[in-house]
Amino acid sequence: MAELTVDSILPPESEEDCIEYKIVYNIKGSMDELERLEASAITQIRLRMNQGNGRAVYFFGVEDNGCKIGVPMTLMLQSLNTFHAVLHKAQGRIRHVQIKCIGNSISHVSPRKITRPFYQDILGSSLDPRPARYIARIDIECVDSLRCE
Repeated sequence: MAELTVDSILPPESEEDCIEYKIVYNIKGSMDELERLEASAITQIRLRMNQGNGRAVYFFGVEDNGCKIGVPMTLMLQSLNTFHAVLHKAQGRIRHVQIKCIGNSISHVSPRKITRPFYQDILGSSLDPRPARYIARIDIECVDSLRCE
């Protein structure tokens, strides 16, 4: 398993492998939407595990283009709790979690430009000072390979 480092550069997300990037892992909506969103999240987890022969890697605090923007620890913990609950329903389990602090700056984290506007709900409206920001790598595996298909 590769060590998650602040300075490492992540390639853009691919639809063809077992790696998934999320800024935060959130399932919110009306009661009608929640079932659909959760079913979609379960399908995505199973697809990623199938693409990795029963294993997958999720990164939180990372955009689809591989840019590590990080999130405050409160959002990281909420994301991990939500992901754990959905992962259980997808017949998966967490093998390992790495969380790294990337400081309170975004620009030094990746040489890539951030392609989307700052996420005001995630980064907050006050850009100075910002709270410490974190990224996470979550290695997962299927509990039973027959159930993840």
